[in-house]
Amino acid sequence: MKLGKHMHVHPVGTDRKETYVVEDSKGRAIGYIEWYARWRQYVFNAESDAIFSHDCLSDLSTFCKQISKA
Repeated sequence: MKLGKHMHVHPVGTDRKETYVVEDSKGRAIGYIEWYARWRQYVFNAESDAIFSHDCLSDLSTFCKQISKA
């Protein structure tokens, strides 16, 4: 699924709480969206060399909020 202008997100695994891989426009993994039980919400765990603009961070935030509410 397209996420903003430059990212795609895909579910991976079969856990009760889904994990999502976030890829750049070239298909490279730039991080994962995972359930963080301590905070009872999804969080974004970026790869160490990933760089984000404010609009990409906003798109990631919106997606995490949506799936946390579901």
